[in-house]
Amino acid sequence: MLNDFGYIDKAIANIREVAEKQEANIKAAAKLMADAIADDKLINVYAGGGHTTLAMGEMFFRAGGLANINPLMSSTTASRKGTS
Repeated sequence: MLNDFGYIDKAIANIREVAEKQEANIKAAAKLMADAIADDKLINVYAGGGHTTLAMGEMFFRAGGLANINPLMSSTTASRKGTS
């Protein structure tokens, strides 16, 4: 058995806590996004830079993603810019 030092149990507990405490906010956000999609409006997603772009990237860059996602990010701070 893998000794994960309780990591999996803590991760699941955190997910359950978010689901319980933020259920109303998650549903409200989902409704806003669903309404925007139904009305053919853009969904503006802000990503400041570095790792904060990962959530935006999941919505915008992923193949088969929504066409109405509008990423708001600077190419100078994005983690997807690459290195040289």
